[in-house]
Amino acid sequence: MSGKMDMSGVEPGQYAQLVDDTSENNLALEVAKEVLRARSMFPKIYSPHEGLGIIREEYLEFEGEVWKYNPNKGRDTRPQMRTELIQLAAMALRTIMDVIDKDGQ
Repeated sequence: MSGKMDMSGVEPGQYAQLVDDTSENNLALEVAKEVLRARSMFPKIYSPHEGLGIIREEYLEFEGEVWKYNPNKGRDTRPQMRTELIQLAAMALRTIMDVIDKDGQ
């Protein structure tokens, strides 16, 4: 599976209906903005090992927020969990773009 949407048979005016204001699109936009923000602050990722370390760091930050979560004690960390997951997704994308999709360089 290529991961690309099959657009054959889609009429020109129908594309806008496929790419509407869904929550999936909003999340993808948030992740894309985080990728751009991270690129403006940090150099590119140079190896899968470096990518793994960065992704692991984001995962551990998410995990820490999960362990703090206890709404019965007034500890609702879902906003922090969401932030960490957006950053985790962005770092996964950066690793793909900077390292995995490069031609062995």
